[in-house]
Amino acid sequence: MNHPAGTYISDEIHRIILSSISDAVFITDEDGALTFICPNVAVIFGYSFEEVEELGNISRLLGCKLATKADLDEQRELCNIEREIKDKSGKLHILLINVKKVDLPMGSILYTCRDITERKLAEELAQRRQEELAHASRVSTMGELASGIAHELSQPLSAIMNYARACENMIQTNSREKEAIVSHLAQVCDQSERAGAVLERLRKFLKKQHQGVQLADLLCVVHEAIELVRPQANREGISVRVVAEQGVAPLRMDVIGVQQVLVNLLVNAMEANHASNSEGSSVLVEIRCCGEQKYEVRVSDGGAGVNADVADRIFEPFFTSKEDGLGLGLSISRTIVESRGGQMWYEPSDQRGSTFCFTLFDSDRVA
Repeated sequence: MNHPAGTYISDEIHRIILSSISDAVFITDEDGALTFICPNVAVIFGYSFEEVEELGNISRLLGCKLATKADLDEQRELCNIEREIKDKSGKLHILLINVKKVDLPMGSILYTCRDITERKLAEELAQRRQEELAHASRVSTMGELASGIAHELSQPLSAIMNYARACENMIQTNSREKEAIVSHLAQVCDQSERAGAVLERLRKFLKKQHQGVQLADLLCVVHEAIELVRPQANREGISVRVVAEQGVAPLRMDVIGVQQVLVNLLVNAMEANHASNSEGSSVLVEIRCCGEQKYEVRVSDGGAGVNADVADRIFEPFFTSKEDGLGLGLSISRTIVESRGGQMWYEPSDQRGSTFCFTLFDSDRVA
């Protein structure tokens, strides 16, 4: 077989392969002028081979500033660039693009484009479903704490009513106790702020959409979670203690997600303590530094512990030992933790109670 025939067969094989795959492949010169166009370009872009030839430059398909000459000269290859484009009909596509410096007779830059639109839509749908489950779990958790929250609100509201009536009586009797009236009105303001703070904590926690990742103080996040469960803890005579190692630095984290994990663990710990009928019971929250911008959070109770026959199932979705529970708390908590690169596990106690632990990283490190 002579050389020209071999070259022809090789080119034909390449054409068949490129026509069969779903990726689009292009080669350009240093200025982006198209020197090779894959035969199946219409699959993603909707344009015919000839129409793309008329466009002339890769920027007409993929947009400008996809990869600078300096970046390519330095790195030789830029991988997994996401770019939104519109095809000939105006339909939106999300592409995953690799750009590589090559040394070929027909050009010097190789582009491979993969359409990941369906995958991204599926990921977004799964994320929305996960957020809906997480929201349902938060609502369920607050339902369990409703009696304590109602009690927490009743105190400032009763105080507001009493101080307001005292002021009304003073005014109606033409009392000249101006200082007393001013003092009572100040108490009305203070108690209003107290009730408002309770409602604001609930509003933030029960929001359907998270605020996303933000820089926050882990200790503050822990204490805010404790404040959400404190009304119930007070009613049941359970103290919640926090022990933190020095040097806990602010982290970029999903604040509501971390609070949801903590609230779930705190509620479970309080229920375990309450079920054990132990006097002077307490829940311990520990924060341990275990590396640069990595922390281990541990929530320990003084309850009866988890039965060995169900210990392997406690993180399964919809598995619950509660009569009216959804069985989502621990499952969603683990998902939240693992989605940010952490781990969550259960440790039985040698003496009494249980400890649930999770690791937390700065989100910039695991994004």
